[in-house]
Amino acid sequence: MSQMHTPSNRWMLGLGLSAITTLAFGLLPIVLKGMLDVMDVFTLTWYRFAISVLVLAPFVVRPRKMIRANIPGLRIAATALLAGLFISGNYLLYILGLSYLSPSSAQVLIQQASLFFLLGSLVVYRESFSRLQWLGLAIVIFGQVLFFNTRIFGMLSHFNDDARGVLLITGAALIWAVYGLLQKRLLTTYSSATTILIFYSIGALVFLPAAQPALVFQLDGVHLVLLFGLGLISLISYAAFAEALNHWAASRVSAILATVPVVTVIGVNITTVLFPGLFLSESLGLLSLGGAALVVAGSMMTALGRN
Repeated sequence: MSQMHTPSNRWMLGLGLSAITTLAFGLLPIVLKGMLDVMDVFTLTWYRFAISVLVLAPFVVRPRKMIRANIPGLRIAATALLAGLFISGNYLLYILGLSYLSPSSAQVLIQQASLFFLLGSLVVYRESFSRLQWLGLAIVIFGQVLFFNTRIFGMLSHFNDDARGVLLITGAALIWAVYGLLQKRLLTTYSSATTILIFYSIGALVFLPAAQPALVFQLDGVHLVLLFGLGLISLISYAAFAEALNHWAASRVSAILATVPVVTVIGVNITTVLFPGLFLSESLGLLSLGGAALVVAGSMMTALGRN
């Protein structure tokens, strides 16, 4: 078995980076939703990767350092390629799911990613689940059912837009969990910034054939700012996540990420007041809000229950 990465246990730095990741992930679907009316999913996804690469590359690429660097082994190179392809798939499925769902709904569902990540750690990292963690998992599932209480019948009776969105976001969550496990393994060889640059470069190449970069010239000032901000959010979120794993246990990072839906719900309400025409607002009933709260609580319980 290959060497596993051991966090530095600088918990304050890990906590701060996890909080930054949470904020970035929470704002991400709001900005994405605002861009979907003016740009197709493939071009928008390509720009997310391309902007991130252009911003990050000058800080990572050093010609002299690259000359002295050792050529990675086949296993490391294959792992990096797979991680890049998985994060590309996650980006695509998530934005496709977001085209059918509201930002709040997408974020409640994407919480499955942290759960899949923890379940994957049972196999990859030889961890074990306590009774409290299994209880937390059950609470998350029940919370998601409550959140979609008014739409469950429609999803079960016929394959509507909500059902399509749920399947796509669930697929994105599963793929993200695999990416997270591969990312943690690669931290034994590369810095977090280097891994992000590798993954995003792969993503930019994957989506380039289907992208229409010239669409950027048709955007107004507001959407240009949103597009550039989207690239920065994409870079900051995953760079902070990777670095958080470098300094803190995966369970602790996952517990902080469990609060992402709260950030999104608050962000949606603020955005609809400041920019009422950006996208349709979502009115959540008490059961839906209670379900979202259970998802957050259950996710935190699952992440920290072993301790």
